[in-house]
Amino acid sequence: MAGLLWNEPAYQGRRLSVWLRELQHPSPVVREQAQVAIRNIGTKAVPLLREMLHARDSFFKTNLVNLLSQQSFVKFNITMARERRIQAGLACIELGPKGPAIQNLLEFTKGGSFCANVGEAALGRIGAEAVGPLCLALTDDDPKTRQVAAGALGNIGTKAEKAIPELTKHLRDEYGGVRAMAARALGRVGVVLPEVVRALVEALGDADPRVRSNADVALTSFGVKAVPMLQTLLEEHDPDLREGARKVIDEIEKMKEPPRTAIPFRQIL
Repeated sequence: MAGLLWNEPAYQGRRLSVWLRELQHPSPVVREQAQVAIRNIGTKAVPLLREMLHARDSFFKTNLVNLLSQQSFVKFNITMARERRIQAGLACIELGPKGPAIQNLLEFTKGGSFCANVGEAALGRIGAEAVGPLCLALTDDDPKTRQVAAGALGNIGTKAEKAIPELTKHLRDEYGGVRAMAARALGRVGVVLPEVVRALVEALGDADPRVRSNADVALTSFGVKAVPMLQTLLEEHDPDLREGARKVIDEIEKMKEPPRTAIPFRQIL
């Protein structure tokens, strides 16, 4: 790590580590300048970011920080590993496909909920190149990894069409967060297929309200293209399936109605 810091790249005379710290600055102007700087540094930032994504504090450093926090005479500015990891994750969002390897980001997402959210966004910015590895991540034993993978595929959107079979299968995942993100992702990919429509209608009866909500949003986002497939479900024996299909059809029909024009006050008199 020390060697990387010694040789770290710079932009406009300021080292990468300085720009990284400013990614979390309270001023949006300063944050935007840091984002521009990191995009200009580009792939030269990758070696340092890769190390930072997996930063860990030594036992000695942790104890030292705890000891120093108990005194108020001298203030020390010590950057902890978690903060360095988050800085690196935010930089990866800016670099997109030019950033560290996908596996580095997937490992980074295991550092807590904030790291998971940042990593999910960074993976989504990579685009179509990340679809294959993310589909593989959907088979991971760790449910949080599966949830991040589904969320990232949703962020990729229409370029993640190849992930549709895996996402559809994970509408039945044992973990509610994965099911919810799979439903959201299918809506964002936006490809209307009979098997997708059916699986999402079934998800309207899920025990998890997040899954029900995301499935409803996905189905209505399909619009009129989904109506013929929904109408075929009205003939199913399962009453829940029929009711769900009818509900979505009604919602789509309401979306087609033109907004009502307000009557001017003077015309009412």
